[in-house]
Amino acid sequence: MGLNKRDFFLNDCSYRGAELTTWVVSRAAAGQGIGTRILAHIQSSFDVLIGMGITDAALPIYMRSGFRFLKSIPRFIKVLNFEKVKNYATYTDLGIKLADQWSLKQQKNFVLREASVAEYNDIFLRQKQTLNMFSRDDRHRAWRYENHPVFQYKQFLVGEAEGSINDTAFVAIREELSVSDLRVLHVMDLFGDDLAMRSGVNFIENYSAEHGFDIVDFYCTASNVSRWVLANGWFSINDDACFQFPHLFRPVEMRNPPTTSLVYWAKDNLQEIADISSLYITKQDADLDRPTPEPSDSNKRGTL
Repeated sequence: MGLNKRDFFLNDCSYRGAELTTWVVSRAAAGQGIGTRILAHIQSSFDVLIGMGITDAALPIYMRSGFRFLKSIPRFIKVLNFEKVKNYATYTDLGIKLADQWSLKQQKNFVLREASVAEYNDIFLRQKQTLNMFSRDDRHRAWRYENHPVFQYKQFLVGEAEGSINDTAFVAIREELSVSDLRVLHVMDLFGDDLAMRSGVNFIENYSAEHGFDIVDFYCTASNVSRWVLANGWFSINDDACFQFPHLFRPVEMRNPPTTSLVYWAKDNLQEIADISSLYITKQDADLDRPTPEPSDSNKRGTL
């Protein structure tokens, strides 16, 4: 089992945390209890553990070890160009009408702020007081977004047009260009001061339109954050059966539901971390944004 050590903040207190990223068991070793012993060893070393993309074979081991399971991580979609998107989506007449009704109405009531380490850390320090989340201090931000060996990320600090410097949201994005006739924008992170969140969403939508993206997606468990995209006319993959869109792009593959799962565990605070509405998990966490090799001509299977 591979994991990434990362402090976790629960009720604004720091705990020893880890993201579970990879679990491989040989067929010869299956059924011998090795997986359970691995988990027990890891649980003895950490206070909080979170993993994503749980297989049917692994789920019973997690559950017997005290983990709880979230079948579908909330995922939200903003459609900008339905004509391009419809070739990959499944939808009903209601989905068509809502995509038109919720079409982008550009509002540039935001400003981009000069980014500094101190200001970014201040945003994170304020955010962890209200959300339970993995550390997003500047050291981790740089490791995650600036030094990635494969993907290129873009980061922004966004504020209200007439707001104070303490009303700022952080936005991190990745441009998905692996599909020749479809441009997808992944929102990796969206958090910050409450008064700036609407501006953060408006910035994402304006950036997408100005750079020719057809669709935007955002995974987020915390309803205090996702409420801003819902209010701006984004589809909820978990709740809006009238519109569904793939989450695998190399190659494009539709699964049901088109999102992924989550397991979570806390040594002494399971009741706190089980408050999913206050748990901030996005595509930034737990290796959800994992690069995969481009499929070869002889093997066109792969996931992202």
